[in-house]
Amino acid sequence: MATAEGRRRVPHGGTPHLPRYDAAPNRDRGGCGPGQQHTARSGVLFFDRAQVRHHCRAAQAVRRRSSAIHVLGRLQIDGSSIPHARGIGSSPAAATLAIHGIVPARRARDRIVSEQLDAEVIVVGGGPAGAATAWALAREGVDVLVLDRAMFPRDKICAEYLSPQASRVLSDMRVLDEIEATNPAHLAGMRIRAPNGHVANGEFAANHGFHGFRNKGLAIQRTILDEIVLRGARTAGARVEESMCVTDLARNGSARVSGVSVLGADGQRRTLRARYVVGADGLRSVVGRRLGLVRTSRIWPRRIALVAHYRKVKGVTDMGEMHVDYDGYFGIVDVGDGKMNVAVVVPMSRAKEIGDDKAEFLERWIGSRPHLAERFVGAERITPVRATGPFATSSRRAWSPGAALVGDAADFFDPFTGEGIYAALRGGELLAPYLVEALGSSAKDEGRILSGYDRARKREFGGKWKLERIVGMAIAYPYFLNNAAKVLSQRKDMADLLVGVAGDFIPASVVLSPRFLFNLFISPAFRN
Repeated sequence: MATAEGRRRVPHGGTPHLPRYDAAPNRDRGGCGPGQQHTARSGVLFFDRAQVRHHCRAAQAVRRRSSAIHVLGRLQIDGSSIPHARGIGSSPAAATLAIHGIVPARRARDRIVSEQLDAEVIVVGGGPAGAATAWALAREGVDVLVLDRAMFPRDKICAEYLSPQASRVLSDMRVLDEIEATNPAHLAGMRIRAPNGHVANGEFAANHGFHGFRNKGLAIQRTILDEIVLRGARTAGARVEESMCVTDLARNGSARVSGVSVLGADGQRRTLRARYVVGADGLRSVVGRRLGLVRTSRIWPRRIALVAHYRKVKGVTDMGEMHVDYDGYFGIVDVGDGKMNVAVVVPMSRAKEIGDDKAEFLERWIGSRPHLAERFVGAERITPVRATGPFATSSRRAWSPGAALVGDAADFFDPFTGEGIYAALRGGELLAPYLVEALGSSAKDEGRILSGYDRARKREFGGKWKLERIVGMAIAYPYFLNNAAKVLSQRKDMADLLVGVAGDFIPASVVLSPRFLFNLFISPAFRN
């Protein structure tokens, strides 16, 4: 029988421990492998169902009964043999409840009722960061509600590139096969062209001794990716409400966040309450701004991006491309189905010049570069040109009492290295266990627990943050980038290492060593 202490993964002696492989999204996966599958013992959890404010969906619908028996695994139970088995029917078939995922135990349920909460955790934003966070929380039995202002599928301004390691998270979420079924593009590596014309090619599969989850990255439109990943969170047990615009944070008597204020599609304003609010709402995060944690750098070059989709651009291969010039840079990548993601990133100082005619500026910028212009002869732009930026945002810390930030809401330096989607997915994985621990602890432990999330982010992403700023310096001062491109065009081993770091499977420390940086940026000056 479950005790009131049972919460995360039902950790008590009377019932089996359920790892994520035994949750419903993974049952057909075949468990943990030969000899490691977890067989459910005859443990049955009884929960009295009280009246709860929020409305459950999908697999949670079984909990709407006034009394429910939660059966671990696929046990057949004779309802007549179970005390208090009201409302489930008398036949053995009716008495068998298929539980999808790990369900919250009594203490979590009682807390939602007693505190009049709409969820234990509200996640603001249903993109990769929000979906990954919700998925990781839901599989631990947390009652999580995702809010997004859009209706899915929806588009998103993005380079639409996923590193090889991003596929590892998507595989864990059990959505990678569905993504592959949409025929995304597969990227073998990156090609970089410097202002002086030197070209460097780096590949993910190389002889450097490091191996990613896969040998290739992915490129896929966000209209496809985000809907699939959010569906993965739903399958894990998260609830999702679309067309819900979060306008502010709600607070209790202290400064602690206690929920969000939302504007629904019906025009009605209301407040939703939760133990924690997660800001996964992107570069212009409402949650981050209301918390006062996010700032935009005024020191580093501030840039804006213009992005559109094209067809029939010549010479596009399985290599993502970045072409750096003295007044900005250009990127192009195949995203599948004959479509190319095209982006031009320029200093913020040119915003007035861009004005309202973004398409004219984008095409003029491309047309003024002969090596690019010839490839766009006969090309067809198939989506409007949209703008985003300025970039170079960061948070002094990624949490506040009752709230946390993840993905672009926590930091986004520059799109050049293309780390955004992986950082969003991995960030959700990192945050979830700290929130689970905080939910089961007292308020006095909150600071200690969530400070651990900050430290985990620095361990995971700190090296990449340093590399991003070095690359940003090289773009701002083309002398250094020209030196680097000259070296990389001759030293493919170094180019492969850099691309592997950008692919998130080689530690950044490998390319941050003084010797590597000297050989990359400084030594070419002595050879001229």
